[in-house]
Amino acid sequence: MPPKRRAIGRSTPQARKRRALRASESDEQRALRLENLRVHATETRLSESSDQREVRLETDRIRTNQIRSSERTELRERRLQNVRISTARSRRTLHADLNLSAFHYDSNNDYSLHSNVVIGKNG
Repeated sequence: MPPKRRAIGRSTPQARKRRALRASESDEQRALRLENLRVHATETRLSESSDQREVRLETDRIRTNQIRSSERTELRERRLQNVRISTARSRRTLHADLNLSAFHYDSNNDYSLHSNVVIGKNG
């Protein structure tokens, strides 16, 4: 059995440093960082053989099943309810007409999920 993870939910110095770096990066730096991550993931996936891919996917399936089987029923129901709410909200915002919507602002609506909305830094 693997050792217990002691720092679950704790903010580590490395995590705080990464969070601070991401908060201070410009839009261009963020776009470049995300593009580099996409390229790296693509290269990694392209370099693996079909057998390696099958092993990776099977390992992911096993890990997900273990996590879900150890999850308590009420936590699972809460997680699934949150997924349903998020999906419904996302579907509503994709087809929403944004004409004059700033005059009818709804604090319950997450406008950042809409594909035509760009929210940048103030300043």
